[in-house]
Amino acid sequence: MVPLSALLRLQNVSRRYGGLKAVDDVSFEVAPSEIVGLIGPNGAGKTTLMNLISGVTPLSAGEITLDGTRIDGLPPHRVARMGVARTFQVMRPFPGLSVRENVAIGARFGCRDNEGGIAAALERADAALERTGLGPRGAQPVSALTTADRKKLELARALAMEPRILLLDEALGGLNPREVGEMMELVRAVNATGIAVLFIEHVMKAVMGLCQRVVVLHHGRSIATGTPAQIVADGAVVKAYLGERYKQASSS
Repeated sequence: MVPLSALLRLQNVSRRYGGLKAVDDVSFEVAPSEIVGLIGPNGAGKTTLMNLISGVTPLSAGEITLDGTRIDGLPPHRVARMGVARTFQVMRPFPGLSVRENVAIGARFGCRDNEGGIAAALERADAALERTGLGPRGAQPVSALTTADRKKLELARALAMEPRILLLDEALGGLNPREVGEMMELVRAVNATGIAVLFIEHVMKAVMGLCQRVVVLHHGRSIATGTPAQIVADGAVVKAYLGERYKQASSS
């Protein structure tokens, strides 16, 4: 299944470090309002690919476009202001700031409509905190947050940037089953507002339950793209990542 129109398009994207190919000739698309999963073993190149899309790391080859406009080669703040926001697997909030102030940094740094100064950024922060259930905790220091709430803080900071597409890097990592379910519902609610989502995830319950399509990376290359059901049945994916035990469990 290929999107009829692409919001985000990667064409033959590569990133090399000397002789190492961290990302090797990867191409795929994300349509407006689509949720696409990005899965694969540790070291497959998933986070590197997120860094390439968000402008943190330059490409060695290929093109990345957002709604037809090239974004590769732009600095991260320019990419963000065009509508690309991301969360990070390793959460590093600003420890000397409140929850609200941490989220306001996202609005101030990456929002396309950057008018209104600090006051406008704080208003966007409040709206993002309400969307993620952190509204009552805005005045608290980030040190008071649990792991699950810090995950929500990452998401709120990205939402304050008013993105067109969210890049989520293991947003469910380290959460218990109840918290995983809550985050899944939150991602669904965000997506229902029209925001596309590309997310790295090892929690297959979320991949199967949220994604319209899945891209599988292995040794920096895309080895499969398809619906979750197609991916689970793909022999190359089972061998490289899922394992026969998961395939048998999912088909029972």
